[in-house]
This record gives sequence, structure tokens and C-alpha cells, in this order.
Amino acid sequence: MWLVLVALVAWVAFGVAGLVVDLGHVRVAQGAMQNAVEGAAAEGLWASAEGESERRQAVARLVRWTFDDDFDVTAGDPYQHGAGGDVDVGPGIGAADAAALITPADPPVYRPSPETNFVNAGHGDMVAGRYVYGTGVPSDPAKLERPDYSRQDFSPTLDDPDAFLVRLRRTDDPDGLDAVPGVSSRGRPLPWLFARGSTMAPAARAQGVTTRATAIAAARPALGVGAPDDCLAPTRPGAAPFALTTAVWNARVAGDSLTIDEGPDGRLLQAATVVGQVTECPTLRAVGEVVASTGTPIAGSLAAGSIFYVPIYDLAIESRIVGFGRIAVVSHGGSVLVLEVRTGGVAATNASAVMVDGLVGLLPEVVDSLLAAGRSLSEGLLAPALVR
Repeated sequence: MWLVLVALVAWVAFGVAGLVVDLGHVRVAQGAMQNAVEGAAAEGLWASAEGESERRQAVARLVRWTFDDDFDVTAGDPYQHGAGGDVDVGPGIGAADAAALITPADPPVYRPSPETNFVNAGHGDMVAGRYVYGTGVPSDPAKLERPDYSRQDFSPTLDDPDAFLVRLRRTDDPDGLDAVPGVSSRGRPLPWLFARGSTMAPAARAQGVTTRATAIAAARPALGVGAPDDCLAPTRPGAAPFALTTAVWNARVAGDSLTIDEGPDGRLLQAATVVGQVTECPTLRAVGEVVASTGTPIAGSLAAGSIFYVPIYDLAIESRIVGFGRIAVVSHGGSVLVLEVRTGGVAATNASAVMVDGLVGLLPEVVDSLLAAGRSLSEGLLAPALVR
């Protein structure tokens, strides 16, 4: 009697253990896929200035690199990085598939290679569109994406998109949407391995586990920018060594020129009106920081053609930074600085939409005022933010 009970308990225990191990494999694979799509969605916005074709190719390249050991997909992958294992299962005996031969597939892991989806179909691997905040969005993120890949929080469009979606999937393509050439790609469902010895239904055992990973990055006002690699002649844009007021910035549009006189006390003037302040060459500038003048002019001449992210501050909100704009130096000679306002758009580098230290410790009403002023900036600088 005891031997029978031990046998039954051992059989159940090994079945449960098999399920736990296999579901752990699923969790690791899905996590690797999610990690890849999150970086790729942000890349889709960072590379938006390069054009639709270039950014989609950049996204596909980044995903392939994520699952490669040396960032060269043509050189093989001896470490077998991938989004979960893949196996071939031979025929077994009876309904339980007893004695079925399991062998590694070729390759033994799923290596995603997303399609560029230039037609921007909603079920594609990468989709440009607009992210929709608002009512009717369920609290459970798993309910956001329907079986046909339509979503309540994302509307595919190539007409002025502000967001970019990337997805990976391992499915058996039940609706014919997952392996459309040029549009979508898939890996085979994750296989049941140890759990094949359980009482799982044969059809479920043969089907494997379907999983998806989806991320959406949306363009949001930049809340912080890093330092330029050179304060006078940067090759990588960064925070300017001066700041401008919201009044002078919002009175301009992209392409406008802005001629400013530097006062000996570090103030920037237009017809005796203060429109900005000279600041120290920063390591980081963040929304919420108070703009403080150095009391001296810019230490040197800014190189013509240099691009900077200029902090914009609001005199009515304690002279705190509310956002950033993109400017180009036309000329800088003596005490005269001539600038050109550039289109805001998404910064390709050195900017973040993540809340930074400048807002820490401020009263909620001050934070609300700063963020509202930042959203209303003319040609405000944007940065990618993961919203799903």
C-alpha cells in the first residue's frame, strides 16, 4: 500500500516539477524578448530623424544584435544567445507520445529577425502610430492587445506619429498574421520538455506555449539633458552654457534667428530686455533646476554650426527650467551671439524623458506648473519614454 502511495506521489511531484521548470523557461524567454523590444521601441524614436526606412532598419538591426554574442550576425553565435530554446520532437507511441525523440532544432534557439513592415500594418513587428492616453483602457496590460493585435492604447498611422511599437512573438500562427513576409515574423511556440511526462492533454503538449512581447515608446518632453562633449564646439549635442526665458523662446518658430547681446554680468539682452543668463558648462541640466547666472560672459567663443539643447526657464516659476529647445550657433563674435531655432522633435542622443533630481522635493503645485509649461513650449525638445 505504501509503495503505491509513494509511486503516485512521486509521479505527481515529478509532473508538477516538470511544469515548473518548463514555465521557468517560458518566463526567461519572454523576459529576453521583452528586453529586446523595449530597447528597440526607444531606438525607433531616437532614429526617427533619419527617415522611415533607416529607422526601421536600425530597429531590426538592434533586435538581431540583442541576440548575438558579438554584434555580427554573419559570424555565427557559439554561445547560442536567443529568445528561448527550440527543439524538434519525433513521433511517439500512442496518445501519450511515449518514447518520442527530442532533438535540438537548427538553430537550437530562436533568434528573432523582425520584419520592417514598411506598410505599417497593425499586426506587424514594428508599427509607427500615436499612443492614446485616456478612458477605457483596462488596468490589466494583458488585455490591451487583442488576438488580431489591435490595441486600445495605440493607433497605427504614418501621419505625424508620436510613438513606435515593436513586438516579438512565438506562436503557431493561428490567424495567419504572424508570418507575413515583409510585415511580421514569429518563432515556433516554446516547447514543453519536462512537462511532457505529466498528464497534460496530448494536443496541448504538442502545441507548446505561445508568448508575445510588446513595447511602445512615445515622444515626451525631455526632462533632462546631458553635457556636450565640448562646451564651445560640441560634436555631440548637450546642454548649452546659457539659458533662455520662455518669453523669448515661445515667440519664435523653427528657422527663426535670434540675436543676443552678452552683458558683462552674464545677462543675455535684447534691446535692454533680459532674455537669458549665461550659466556654467554643465554636466547635467534638469527640469526644475533654478537658473543661476555665472555673473560673467561665456568663457570663449561658441563654434559656428554647433548644436545645443538650450534650457528654457520661466521667470514666473522661480526662474526654474521648464524644458529644452534645440538651437544652432550661427555666429559668436565679441559680445554678440546669433542663434537659429531648430525644430524640436526627438533628440537622437543625450536627452531623457525620465524624471530627474530637479523635481525632487518641490511642492506638487510647482511640479504641475513646470510640467505644464514644458508641454506648451514652442518647438520643445522631446525624448523617448516607454509607455507600455
